[in-house]
Amino acid sequence: MNRLINIIVLFLSFLLLIFSLTACKQDNASNKPTLSNNTAKECFEKILNNEKDFYLTYDKTNIFLSDYNLKALSYAYVDMDNDNIDELAIELEDGNVLILRIDGESVIGFEFGMREMYQINIDGSFHWNRDSGNTYGCSRLEFTGKTYKTIELWRVENNESGSTAYYIDGTAATKEEVDSLIVPPSINWNSFFTAP
Repeated sequence: MNRLINIIVLFLSFLLLIFSLTACKQDNASNKPTLSNNTAKECFEKILNNEKDFYLTYDKTNIFLSDYNLKALSYAYVDMDNDNIDELAIELEDGNVLILRIDGESVIGFEFGMREMYQINIDGSFHWNRDSGNTYGCSRLEFTGKTYKTIELWRVENNESGSTAYYIDGTAATKEEVDSLIVPPSINWNSFFTAP
């Protein structure tokens, strides 16, 4: 009889353990964006303090921020690809911007020229211009591993004949439609010298 009771107690204990582990796993899954965002910021703080390196896509090598070829002036956390996990934007001395993102266990760095990304908004969208400023617009990024894709939100093209064309999501639009778009405020940069 004692042996049967011991087997039942052991079995119930095992079921309770399985139930607890399953409940814990579900709680962690529901909080994943917050936990992942905190983990990303902790990792970025190590990069800002030169305690961790990152993979620089155009050099195809891992480097520390202190070894980067341009001086970092300021930084900001912003969700560039709308996945609820912040990227780290670093403003460089030449006006270029370095965007660092977490990809699994790695940190990937992408550099953008000042015409490619000169104003970053709090929603992760950014402004750009080309053709000596005759074409300008607003886009956002979509990341896949060590690559990214630019998603154009709107653009304005002033051509040599003096006419202007307007586009929203790649479709022709009117000046009034583009002017009516709500532009979010730009991000607040933190001085690099007060990095965490």
